[in-house]
Amino acid sequence: MKNKSKSVRDMIYIAIVTILFGLYEFVNASSVQLMVSNQVVLSSISFFILMLISVPFDIYIKETIFPEDRHIYKVLITYSFIESILCIILLETHVCDLKQSAILTHISILLCGIYAITGVIYKFIHHGFQRTTLANVIGLSICASFCLIDILRYYFVDGVNYDEVMIRIGFTIYLVTLIFINILNMIKEVQIGQQASYYQKLSITDMMTNMYNHTAFIDDADSIDKSEIYTIISMDLNNLKRVNDQQGHIDGDKYIKAAAETIKNVFGKYGKCYRIGGDEFAVILREKYKGKAPSLIKELTENINEYTINLPLDAPNRLIIAAGYSENIPNTDQNFESVLKRADELMYKNKKEIKLAERRAGVQDDYVDPRLT
Repeated sequence: MKNKSKSVRDMIYIAIVTILFGLYEFVNASSVQLMVSNQVVLSSISFFILMLISVPFDIYIKETIFPEDRHIYKVLITYSFIESILCIILLETHVCDLKQSAILTHISILLCGIYAITGVIYKFIHHGFQRTTLANVIGLSICASFCLIDILRYYFVDGVNYDEVMIRIGFTIYLVTLIFINILNMIKEVQIGQQASYYQKLSITDMMTNMYNHTAFIDDADSIDKSEIYTIISMDLNNLKRVNDQQGHIDGDKYIKAAAETIKNVFGKYGKCYRIGGDEFAVILREKYKGKAPSLIKELTENINEYTINLPLDAPNRLIIAAGYSENIPNTDQNFESVLKRADELMYKNKKEIKLAERRAGVQDDYVDPRLT
């Protein structure tokens, strides 16, 4: 999902920021501090979490509203990395504790805010107000306003125990706004993907029979490797022209649909079924079903016979499908067309045999099945 969807990628970065912020708030909660006796460890965990927040946030801003940036976000991430290492060194060498070095982390977070504002301004100038840009404007404005309120409380309200509560509320609202907008973007992306998938399916589907069409047949033929073993079954309807001429194209379409349904019932479980022309059909069987073509063609004949079993020989049109097949010969057949040509030749041979057998049996060649009307 991360590789395929930009919205999911964006949501991952926001999720990381949100989880880190949530852990930071959890560690600083008064109830947790009451339960943990070692306040030094708890404070250290809090500062380490705070150090991590800026990196995924910088990447999110770069990916969503400042994609043209190639260098600034790298500088910010490098600073965050160096700052984290420096804070740990200062702590281990007892030069200062994490609280005293917090100014370095605060600078990193401040740079994040400046980077986000810069990205929003750039996006607005070059692309106008888009949904994600607007969400950042609203979220940053709320966050900045709440920060200002906290600063004013700290300097001008006597007796206030400074707890950064407004800053936390403002940042929470900002995160919720970004999550909401990203969910909307994901939904839109899914809808666009569904539409693209739908139109792609339309482009390779024969609408009358719901089989794959000639375009899909050519695409699949091109994708077959020369060394791959496969079988092509070529099929053709007898008497479609007479049905169209004598009963009209509506009945001709019904005749095609009846044939297509029979073909899919027999071959659909084993390979792709295609309508490659007006009365021409084909099936491609992969190596797994090598040697299965004769039994499937026999099953096709049985299905056709079952369809017409209650019709007298001189009744209007029975369902008649001529079929032939050919397996490729690896390293001998130069291309797909040569295999298809052999299958077509055998299909036309079968077509002539069917017509000859009907003449010998005295069956007229101009019948139409009343069930199709």
